Amino acid sequence: MLYMHVGILSAFGSVLSLQAPPHRATPHLHAATSVSGGYSASYDAAGNMQCRVPSSATTCAGTATGQALTWDVEGRLSNWQNTTTNPTVTAKYFYDGEGQRVIQQALPLPRIPV
Repeated sequence: MLYMHVGILSAFGSVLSLQAPPHRATPHLHAATSVSGGYSASYDAAGNMQCRVPSSATTCAGTATGQALTWDVEGRLSNWQNTTTNPTVTAKYFYDGEGQRVIQQALPLPRIPV
């Protein structure tokens, strides 16, 4: 891993791209948008990741097919789903009054062998 003088991630593996969110002139610290292995991601104006793909089989560009992430008004992860449309696996996150995550609910529930 290589870092530039101000701590911005500049290389991980062989190729890394950084994206500047619309409200910033420079990339968000550590906001990788693509890596040579096929990983890519997209971010909202606040710098929260909205979409991520672990391989080149899905995409965050155009009609997104990658994993979808949504955030609450406090900037905390509230939902995750394995695809942007017709997900088969989802997770919801709940927080207490102090902002600490207290529940992670994943569906479908894992099967426990009997």
